[in-house]
Amino acid sequence: MDLKDWLIASSAVASAIFALGALVVSIWSAIRSTRAASDSQAARELAGTAQWKMSEHLQVIAESQAMLAQNLGTGAPGQRVAASQGGRLSARLVKVGRSHRLLIANVGVELVEVLSVDIPPDVAVSGAPSIEGVELDPGEDFGLLVSITMGTSLPLTVTMRWRDSRGEQERVQRVTFS
Repeated sequence: MDLKDWLIASSAVASAIFALGALVVSIWSAIRSTRAASDSQAARELAGTAQWKMSEHLQVIAESQAMLAQNLGTGAPGQRVAASQGGRLSARLVKVGRSHRLLIANVGVELVEVLSVDIPPDVAVSGAPSIEGVELDPGEDFGLLVSITMGTSLPLTVTMRWRDSRGEQERVQRVTFS
């Protein structure tokens, strides 16, 4: 083997080593990209849930202020008037991967004890413990895994019952994917 053949062989080996290195870097980048995409999706879902809770919570605060203003206008001078909204449950239907979840959140201003969550009979709740009796602090939520099929009519009518300092409360809410 002369010098020319040795240079050709060594350059072929060097090219193969560089190609192998490029392949390793490419695979590593693809794995990191997939992880970043799933992390990004999870962050979007968390941000969406936080935005929904904040929007509902601000609505409760606005209603409380409106009730307080109305009570102040009808109260006697010097009388202290309170406008407590207590707790409030809100529902949201979300798609997480290939599954669907019905999120129930306390968007009010005090602790609630969940008495019941009624959903239409054509929507099956699976794999989740019962939410009845669960206590939710303000801002806390609970997810139920639900089966949504092609035959399920949206929006869903969800009836939520809870107990707070004002006694037993009920809210009927129509939810669709958000």
